[in-house]
Amino acid sequence: MKPYYDDGQVTLYHGDCIETMRSLEPESVDAIVTDPPYGLGFMGRAWDAVPPGEEWARECLRVLKPGGHMVAFGGTRMWHRLVVAVEDAGFEIRDSIAWLYGQGMPKSPNVGRLIEERYGSGGDEWKGFSAQLRPAFEPIVVARKSLVGGLAVNVVTHRTGAFHIDAARFGGPSTSHALREAAREAAMRGRKWGKDGIASSAASAAHWAENQSDKLGRWPANAVLDESQAEALDSQAGVCNSGYGDTGYASRFFPVFRYEPKAARSERPVVGGVQHPTVKPLTLMRWLARLITPPGGTILEPFAGSGTTVEAAMLEGFGVIGIELTEEYLPLICARIERAKMGRPAQDEAREMEAATMPPPLFDMLGEAS
Repeated sequence: MKPYYDDGQVTLYHGDCIETMRSLEPESVDAIVTDPPYGLGFMGRAWDAVPPGEEWARECLRVLKPGGHMVAFGGTRMWHRLVVAVEDAGFEIRDSIAWLYGQGMPKSPNVGRLIEERYGSGGDEWKGFSAQLRPAFEPIVVARKSLVGGLAVNVVTHRTGAFHIDAARFGGPSTSHALREAAREAAMRGRKWGKDGIASSAASAAHWAENQSDKLGRWPANAVLDESQAEALDSQAGVCNSGYGDTGYASRFFPVFRYEPKAARSERPVVGGVQHPTVKPLTLMRWLARLITPPGGTILEPFAGSGTTVEAAMLEGFGVIGIELTEEYLPLICARIERAKMGRPAQDEAREMEAATMPPPLFDMLGEAS
């Protein structure tokens, strides 16, 4: 299948992800970072009518190297369908990550008001009732293709099978800037010299990280928080956040990301009046990419959407293959590609301007654009 776009670091396909993945070589990608449809019929979109099934997951398994990890987002109501499909396809379910945020809004009307509108009276008794809870988290399934020959043998042979813990540590503000610069250097070398350049630069960054592991912060957790959730956690624990620090804060045990509904406005591309309705924060996708992808590896995103995973992979110095079915979203992905090629995404600059007039975030996250 001919790519829609290909520059040596990024390959973008327009088409059905199952058919496209069938054209890819087996065991050709190191990791899958994806945000598939939740199957909730969001805004009446046809692509969100049902969650992806076992056939999709089987193709993901086929193209992954032995021991390769996949992280895939799901909705709380249809989460079971996603996990069962992934497991039935042959993946090992290794863990789940809870992405907790504080700005979700319930979308169910007051039952008392509905009764008043339908019957004219009798709604007072039911004014405190509704049909939904306020959404506050989204689950992420963490799955792995079976190892070949055990963990050590698999890692040496295929460079996959383990989490890159040091690249995903948090709470280490003294080193995050250096890691960001290493990732940007890798991305720039990848554009100039192709994937060999990515591997070389990423290997240098990995060597640096290994020798700085005692300074890189805390071990990654299977829950990530936005700032509002971190503040709430600390408040309930009886402590007060007043800036940076690694003692006394209940939230210090979790990665903390800035959060706006969907994603920061500066991150969401708009081309010809078109924008994607369900966009994940770039910092979150960068963290997931670093966690499961070996240095110099290639990430696959079967549901590219607006291209958040594509941009995240580029900024972290990885190769990336994106697949998108909806034609009107392809220019959005290309806009992100061009932004990442600049080596400094627009949201970095916007947030630095914002930071000049605001208190510092709870943590200078590893890879956070602050």
